[in-house]
Amino acid sequence: MKKKTLLVVLISCFLTVAYSNVTEAKAEQNQAQNSVQAQTANQGEEAQVQTQTQATSAELNTAAESVGKAALQAGALIQYQFEGENESLGNRIKSKAQEQVQAHQEIQQQLDNLDARKGVARWLAGPDYKAIQELETLKEQNQLRIQQLNSFKLETQNQAEESMLQNTMQAIEQENTALQEKIETEGQTKSLFGWMFRFFAKYF
Repeated sequence: MKKKTLLVVLISCFLTVAYSNVTEAKAEQNQAQNSVQAQTANQGEEAQVQTQTQATSAELNTAAESVGKAALQAGALIQYQFEGENESLGNRIKSKAQEQVQAHQEIQQQLDNLDARKGVARWLAGPDYKAIQELETLKEQNQLRIQQLNSFKLETQNQAEESMLQNTMQAIEQENTALQEKIETEGQTKSLFGWMFRFFAKYF
């Protein structure tokens, strides 16, 4: 009887230890799986943020190049010497060209503001919606200047002046196209709380 009792006790101890080892092994396996899943999820989020950042940088470079070209064309108009009966017209043209140079500085500032929102901050809050609104306004002002420059082009009788005005209008149109693409790309940025920041940018 004593031997049977001892045998039962030993078997019970063995089963208890075996069950404990199996439980620990399963727990370690689950922990490892959870760690891999978490790491994979984090890598996916990081890849998404990195992809968005790379796309944003490309758009910013394109917009910046177009803004620079428009400013150069406007600067050429400012330096141009209008003579004779075109001097009065030239003063009006230079005034609009100066506005374009100032707009260049404002546009570049807003592009810099967009570029400053990167990584996790961008993923949480989205892009700088205030900067997007400012770019929309500046783009509309650009369009008005194009119309005004075109009216000046119809007034002048000088072929060189017509060519300079046409080149400036084309540069501003290219700038507007690049800005529109940038605005659309930024507006499609996925984020956790972007809807809230967009609301505050629009109404406050």
